[in-house]
Amino acid sequence: MKYYLFFFSILLLFLTDQSFAQSLTETSNKEIGLRINNLRNFDLMYKKQKTENKYSRFRLTSLNTYFIDTITNSGFSFGAAFGREKRFIISEKVNLIKGWELITGANINNYDSPWGSFNVGAGIVLGVQYDFSKHFSINMEAIPAIMSTFSYNQDAVNLKSINLGFGANRAALGLIYRF
Repeated sequence: MKYYLFFFSILLLFLTDQSFAQSLTETSNKEIGLRINNLRNFDLMYKKQKTENKYSRFRLTSLNTYFIDTITNSGFSFGAAFGREKRFIISEKVNLIKGWELITGANINNYDSPWGSFNVGAGIVLGVQYDFSKHFSINMEAIPAIMSTFSYNQDAVNLKSINLGFGANRAALGLIYRF
């Protein structure tokens, strides 16, 4: 249970607005959206403008829990990415996007004994964004990344894999709402 509270506390920290002194009349500087890799893989995206054409970004890449028998067979998985992006104006409605992300994830299981895996990595954000209106945008991003996976059980923690990837399966379509 303490894992759930920890991860949800981190999520709320990123999603809450810490700038209480801002005027209500300011222009839109936050974005929320859905990033679609394929029909089975969706990410939630939150971005906040820091300065002109520079944004902080947070992606919730996975969140899953299961309970078959709450004492002997349960699990939790979580994935997130945090980074920065810069936009380069191509035309009035088109921007190029480049930036970076730190990526992490955890898979925690309890089947008679605790085991799981942790993922850490970094990626480069490359993309293009088209603004339909003041509030709606669509973008296409690719995030080539290097990732390490560590597995653990009661006996040891092991480096399971190191992956470096760039390909069509890493490209995603984003549907963005600006507020």
